[in-house]
Amino acid sequence: MNPSMLFERIRAIRETKKIKQCKVALKAKMTQQAYSFFELGNSKSQNSKTLFNICEALEINISFLMSEIPITGESVEKYGNMSFEKLVEENLRLLALVSNPCPVN
Repeated sequence: MNPSMLFERIRAIRETKKIKQCKVALKAKMTQQAYSFFELGNSKSQNSKTLFNICEALEINISFLMSEIPITGESVEKYGNMSFEKLVEENLRLLALVSNPCPVN
């Protein structure tokens, strides 16, 4: 995934959940300024530990963050905490529906 898309998804999820940066920062054990820089892709602490802390603070699974599922209130609620395996299963199910919308029995 393109790093700028990752930071955009983090911001979009936070805004969709109507959470302020300072609250995410507090839960992620970082300052609001550091979190703001992270969201903008300007952070020096762009590492997996920080990313996992932010996912925990946003109450989402990192698999959802890394996916290409559009960020909406509904998708965050439905897929935000889904495991990687469940996300793959759901993606395959949806692809099957799209490729064959009217199966013949």
